[in-house]
Amino acid sequence: MNISKQRRTPVKPFNRNTAMLQSLLAKGHRAAEGELVLFATLSTSGTYTFQVNENQNKLVTEVRLRQGDAFIPTSMGLYLGKVASATPTDAQIAAVEKMTFPNAITFSKSGEAANLQAIYNSRIQIQVNSVNITETLNTQRFYRVGQAQKGVLTAASGTNNAFLASEWTNENYGMCPVSQAFAFNGIQNNIVNLLLPAAVDCTGTSSTNYAILVFKGLQVINGANSVTDASISAFNR
Repeated sequence: MNISKQRRTPVKPFNRNTAMLQSLLAKGHRAAEGELVLFATLSTSGTYTFQVNENQNKLVTEVRLRQGDAFIPTSMGLYLGKVASATPTDAQIAAVEKMTFPNAITFSKSGEAANLQAIYNSRIQIQVNSVNITETLNTQRFYRVGQAQKGVLTAASGTNNAFLASEWTNENYGMCPVSQAFAFNGIQNNIVNLLLPAAVDCTGTSSTNYAILVFKGLQVINGANSVTDASISAFNR
C-alpha cells in the first residue's frame, strides 16, 4: 500500500482551549492563552462590582481587558484575599494570597469568617454592553476546603505542628469550567456583579478583605471589533 496516499485523520484537540485556539489561529485571529484577574474590596455591602475593562483605577495585581482585545473565558474562580492593613500598599497587594474559603485563622475578627461564607452563597451576574450573560451563576461551585487547612494541626497527637498554609493541589484549584460561550469585548462596557443574599459585614480589623475573580481562557489580540454581540460566533465568520 502506498502510505503517501493514505487518508490521514486529523488529530483532535485534547481540550476546549486547544480546540478554540487552533480554530482562531486558522481563521487569521491572533490569539493566546491568558487570564483576567479582578479585585473587589469587601465592605458591608450586598453587591460588589468587578471592572473588567482596563482603566487607571486598577490594583497592581489586576489583569484587565485591553480596549482593542477580546477575551473568551473557558474557566473561572472566585477567591478571598486579605491584606493586614486598612490602607494597603502596592507591595502588600502584590503579595495577596488567594484563598478558597474563609479560614478563621486568617479572618479572625469576631464573626468575620462566618460572614464571609456569604460570598460562597451568592450569585454572579456577568454583563457585556448592558446585556446579562449570566444571572444565577451560584458561587458555591468555587468553594474548596481541603484536608490541609492553615492553622489546623497536622495530626491529633497533641503537638504544635500546624499547617502553615491551606491546600492548593494544582494550578486550577478553585476554578470551574465556563460552559457558556461568550466573549468580553474591550470596546464595550464589561462588568461582573457579585450579588450576596443580604448585606453583611465582610470587613476585618485593621485589614482589607478582597473578593478576587479569575477568568482563564483565550485573549484575542485586536479582536474587539470582531465581537459585537457578546458571543464568539463572530470568530467563526
